[in-house]
Amino acid sequence: MPQQESSIVNDIVEYIHKTNTLSTDWYVGIAENAQARLFEEHGVNKDMDYWIYRECVTADAARRVERYFITNYQTDGGSGGGSDESRFVYAYKKERHTREGGM
Repeated sequence: MPQQESSIVNDIVEYIHKTNTLSTDWYVGIAENAQARLFEEHGVNKDMDYWIYRECVTADAARRVERYFITNYQTDGGSGGGSDESRFVYAYKKERHTREGGM
């Protein structure tokens, strides 16, 4: 179920704080299919790594959340990507085996 932007921001901030890691160690992006993007393209280990994703109401809302994290929390990521169907915001802690370029 899609969530409001503020709720998504709060969920992701809380999750990052629970992991006791720095926000600058994280990557935030948007996608049509968050699981494929996280686990296949970025190489996140589903069982071992820290990751989270949430569904926004619209792709524009997802872009605003992504931009918020990059600007205010200095996470890695590139705003402006995705498509009109990219309603999922995802975040993961960068590791040696993850691919921030996604490919």
